Amino acid sequence: MDIARSVLVLDDTTDLAELRENARWLGRQRVDDVQVHLHALTADEAAVAAHRIRRTTNDCGCRWGESLLALTALALWLVPVATDVTRPGVLGSILLLLTAAVGGKLAGLAASRARLRSELRRLGALTGRGELDGRDLP
Repeated sequence: MDIARSVLVLDDTTDLAELRENARWLGRQRVDDVQVHLHALTADEAAVAAHRIRRTTNDCGCRWGESLLALTALALWLVPVATDVTRPGVLGSILLLLTAAVGGKLAGLAASRARLRSELRRLGALTGRGELDGRDLP
């Protein structure tokens, strides 16, 4: 069985700019491997940059969604016990939990996009051309 691997290769600032263009909240392609071959980076710096780019490109925001969902469930259980606030009904609880999960996921996606753009700006600055200084980012 042959499983195709998605490899992202960054050789120059053009590749960085193209990746920046595709740094969206939704619809980012999953990559199995990232290779950074920028002349201004040492092998160790390139490996760290590749790891950061792979992690942020593949991040789906689920950890943030799970965390906010768990905190909301805990609050739904603890707040009525600790205070005089009444517990919402089943429908209200479900809506609160669903809202927390979706909100957390969107916050996670926004955070991963911001980390990816920050890493691309850092790499752009290291190349010395300054093309990715953040002023042209939407």
